[in-house]
Amino acid sequence: MYKNRHDVLHMIHSINTIISKNIESKMKKYCEKGLVTSHSEILEYLYKNEKATMKDISRFTGRDKSTITSLIKKLSSGGYVEKVSDDKDKRKTYVKLTEKSKRLKQLFLDISSKLDNQTFSGLTDEETNILHILLNKMYKNLEREEK
Repeated sequence: MYKNRHDVLHMIHSINTIISKNIESKMKKYCEKGLVTSHSEILEYLYKNEKATMKDISRFTGRDKSTITSLIKKLSSGGYVEKVSDDKDKRKTYVKLTEKSKRLKQLFLDISSKLDNQTFSGLTDEETNILHILLNKMYKNLEREEK
C-alpha cells in the first residue's frame, strides 16, 4: 500500500487551487471585477446549454442550491445572466445568458484551452486516460460515501 496517500490528496487540492487562481487572474484581467471561478463554472455550463434551471446548475457544479442562488444573483446583478419563466409553466424558472456574457464566450474558451494545454503538457493520451480513470474511481468512492 502506498504510504503517502495524504500526499496524493494534497496534490489534488494544490492542483485545484492553482487552476482556480489561474482562472480568477485571467477573469480579473479580461472581465469586470467580482467574477470568480464559481461564476465561470456556471457560465461554462450555460455556454453549453441555452438555458438551465438552478437544479441543473447545482448538479453540474456540485454546489448546493443556496450557493447557486447566491452566485446567480451576483451574475444577474452584473448583467451576465437573467432569469426567465417557462412559457408553459410560469412556476418554472430558467437562467440564461445575456448578450454581455455571450460576448465573453470566446474569451472563456481561450482561457480554458490554454489551461488544458498547460495542465496536460508532457502527458501522453494514455497517461491522461489512466489519470481520468483513477480520479473517476476516487470521485465515485467519495460520492458513494456522501449518499
